[in-house]
Amino acid sequence: MKRWIYLLLIGFIAVAAYKYGYYQKLLAVSDKNTQRILMRLQEKPEPDPVQVETLTATAGQSSAAVSPYTGEALADDADSEDRVKEFFTLHPNARSLLLHSVRCNIDGCELTGEFTGQVSEFELMVEQLERQPWWRYGKASQKNATNTAKGRTRYFVLRYQAVVNS
Repeated sequence: MKRWIYLLLIGFIAVAAYKYGYYQKLLAVSDKNTQRILMRLQEKPEPDPVQVETLTATAGQSSAAVSPYTGEALADDADSEDRVKEFFTLHPNARSLLLHSVRCNIDGCELTGEFTGQVSEFELMVEQLERQPWWRYGKASQKNATNTAKGRTRYFVLRYQAVVNS
């Protein structure tokens, strides 16, 4: 009878060791994919030579963004940034969304973060943001979204241009 107990114990240990190694490998792959996706989200396009000249000319000014059209320093739109953060914090699906950054100025607004859930829920949240009476950036001019290996988390970058009223 003792032999059977020892065989079961050895079998259990073998299965547990296999499962441990299997899950460690999944975690390593998941961490690599997450780091790769975050690096791609943080990549910035190369600036135009005109923008570089404008940035160097206004280097003595504050850290405000520079308009590529006029070359003047743009003030950050802290009010819009606060409203966007408040909108997503108070939204019913707020626990599914994690904002990494919100940067708004006179010319546009950029949101980066991650959303866990259905794509339709995320698109509905973005549409609701765009319909707010205080929102002055219109529809997203650029949408980038990347799924993780599991397919449930979407890393996104939304870029908006300010609406010009003529």
